[in-house]
Amino acid sequence: MKRSLTIRLYNLSENAKFDNCSHLSQKVINHLVKSFSYVIAQNKGDSKGIHAALTRIVPRAFGDHSNCAATWCGLKTDPASYKHNDLPYGKDLHGEKLQSALNNIFKDNCTDAVVEKLASMTNSQWNETMVAAIVMISM
Repeated sequence: MKRSLTIRLYNLSENAKFDNCSHLSQKVINHLVKSFSYVIAQNKGDSKGIHAALTRIVPRAFGDHSNCAATWCGLKTDPASYKHNDLPYGKDLHGEKLQSALNNIFKDNCTDAVVEKLASMTNSQWNETMVAAIVMISM
């Protein structure tokens, strides 16, 4: 799943040009994939938690922290000095077309079937679950 997401993000960066938008650089892609990985690790076994957290990744990268929890969001705990650790120059991404394209990619990971597969992952079942989830996305 992580690999599939990474490939889709790289394909988007190579094949689409977004005028007046942030550049979908390797650093931005790494940030989005890292956020995806954190969501899965922190919500193992909780499909609703995974779904909710996945839907927050893109808006958060674009500066919308309205759905972030105060317990883990740096902006909520220290708004004056907050900046993104992994995004270029610590700044929010910008551009509606880029945001829409990223939302479409992450939306595919938010279907009930995929979220259930992600929630049920355990270390011993990782490869089997990943293959099943990728097959479901490609259908």
